[in-house]
Amino acid sequence: MISFRSEIMVFKQRERQLEEQTRTLERTLESMDQGIAMVDADMNITLHNRRLEELLGLSENPLNESSTVEDITRFSAGRGELGPGNTEQLVQSRIEWFRRLNKPEVN
Repeated sequence: MISFRSEIMVFKQRERQLEEQTRTLERTLESMDQGIAMVDADMNITLHNRRLEELLGLSENPLNESSTVEDITRFSAGRGELGPGNTEQLVQSRIEWFRRLNKPEVN
């Protein structure tokens, strides 16, 4: 019984430490002047700060848990920020560029 209780105490202490580290990371991310986003292999935005939304002009359409790089690119293209041309072609070109840029290197 004592060993079990001790293990629970250690687990709870580690859980508190993880929660504090998470809060520190969130505060750090939100205090940055740059727009920051973390993207997974499927081009889903898994983490971002509010500054990114401000820089992209997304205040009326904030990012959410289902937002993707394609969503942001399409929004920017629709506002003319990717230059003149066919919006769909501009979006697909930018997405392909982004995929090449973020493709892991295998040695």
